[in-house]
Amino acid sequence: MFIGAGVISDAPCGSTWFVAKKLGWSDTPEYKETNSGAHHSYPCTATMDKDPQLGDTILHKAGCIIREAVEDGMESEKKEKSRLSEHRG
Repeated sequence: MFIGAGVISDAPCGSTWFVAKKLGWSDTPEYKETNSGAHHSYPCTATMDKDPQLGDTILHKAGCIIREAVEDGMESEKKEKSRLSEHRG
């Protein structure tokens, strides 16, 4: 379970903060659904037109960036717990 989530760098529209707020106290196994649901329900102004440089829509790319950041944070937490348990053992 997430007991909170922080934002270091938010999207211009504020959707990253909104997703982090929704992740707080949510179940970890459902993080993809929580992330996606919050991202898609936020009134973001990003376009659904395909960006030629990205090869994707800006809204979809933003969702992927947020999901990757959540996964990186989860992996960092896992490594930190492992490191702490090794020192205790």
